[in-house]
Amino acid sequence: MQNSFGATSTIDEILAVVASSDESTHGLRALASEVGGRRGRQYRLLAQRIERGENPSRPITPSSTDRAPSPSPVASLTRYAFLERSRRTSQRHVMWVCVLSCLYLICAFAVGWFVLWTTAPLATDVMDDLGFSDSHRTSNAALLRFFIGFYFAAIVMVAVAGGLLLVRLGRSTPAWVERVWDLVPMVGPTLRAGDLAVVSEAIYVSLLGGNGYSDAFEVASRSTSSTVLRRWLRESKTRFDAGEAMGAIAHSLPGRGELIAGVLATLSTNSTAPAVIDLWRETSIRMHRMMIERTQRLRTVFAPVMVVISLLVASYAFVLAMGTLYQIVEFISNYLTY
Repeated sequence: MQNSFGATSTIDEILAVVASSDESTHGLRALASEVGGRRGRQYRLLAQRIERGENPSRPITPSSTDRAPSPSPVASLTRYAFLERSRRTSQRHVMWVCVLSCLYLICAFAVGWFVLWTTAPLATDVMDDLGFSDSHRTSNAALLRFFIGFYFAAIVMVAVAGGLLLVRLGRSTPAWVERVWDLVPMVGPTLRAGDLAVVSEAIYVSLLGGNGYSDAFEVASRSTSSTVLRRWLRESKTRFDAGEAMGAIAHSLPGRGELIAGVLATLSTNSTAPAVIDLWRETSIRMHRMMIERTQRLRTVFAPVMVVISLLVASYAFVLAMGTLYQIVEFISNYLTY
């Protein structure tokens, strides 16, 4: 089979080939409106080039006997636009949930720190004036100082976590940042599901375009923003070219990617078989569905939990402050009684 794509092809280049028929120019314009931004302008420019008679990429010339029937260009563009919109919506929801959660925590710790910071000197002075024992004054002052420092350190840590989240959602993410966020309950699995959805869709589109697994791994590595998955995909390409079994490659998949690992482990090297391409299409759909479900859980479970934790954090500072003031009032009451 003649393969029209090289190892350096990206999804956009493959998509340009799929879209290079006259009937798909209006589909490209619809895709541009759906996606928006700089990428939307690129798709709109591609439609204009096709209408002017330019060839946006090389033609596909595979043998019709060794690959699955290609879907219509308009259907491919519609599906691509829907999945990309789902990924962007999921990423936006993850960002807002996490950023707002960080803001809630920062505000809660800031309120608690301010309450304790203003209460500590007042309580210490009053205890000195009332003649509290040295051990009593020392223990209360130490407790308040400890929580003042703890609340201040927590403010810094939450602010750093928010910054790392923005880095994690960027185009190029350091591997250690990914591993840190993978440990965060609910947030880590949601982010990883989005990364795996991109990878599975890239492999499907590449195989649909006539590539083998070696080139599909390279296309997927150029499509994902995950440094961890990018390294794994490039290593997988090297191992696959060296003749290593697909099962061993699948076993080394990092993170929570059991579905994709299971698919890779059961596939043969005949990547152009219709059943294999259909399986990757279904895998991509399932990974996107998993991403959407985890994002919904993040909004309905994680966000309320963070609000409750923020309220508890602020309330605990008030309890500490009121507890200290209560001891002072109780001491005065006992003094007046006797």
